[in-house]
Amino acid sequence: MATRGIWAIAASGEISGSRPEPEVVSRSAGKTVRFEQRYANERQDKYDQFANELAALDPDLLKIMCCPESHQKLREADSTLVATLNKQIASGTLKNRGGQVVTEQIAGGLIREDGKFLYPVREHPVMLVNEALPLS
Repeated sequence: MATRGIWAIAASGEISGSRPEPEVVSRSAGKTVRFEQRYANERQDKYDQFANELAALDPDLLKIMCCPESHQKLREADSTLVATLNKQIASGTLKNRGGQVVTEQIAGGLIREDGKFLYPVREHPVMLVNEALPLS
């Protein structure tokens, strides 16, 4: 099969699945595109899409959502707090309420009325008590 001018996948796998370890994916007009660059760009696009969807969280939905433990009202976290938590996640210092180190960045969060916990939002709000992030 000729690979000149067409995509030649060096390894199988989907973006949502496990990350493959290929070298070169495409050769076109003397330029080489590495899979790692494509993967990073597509992953960032997905993350940005989820962050935008969070910004468009339906206010009526937020009114009826509550903390699964205390039934307190929730409010959206501001971008400064989300950025601070993502830095802690990147450094490996943030633990969730269940005591596990958080490894996945968040796109946003919902803060409990008393301000003690934040429920992370990744692809969707994660409303599990043990996944809540302590804020104090």
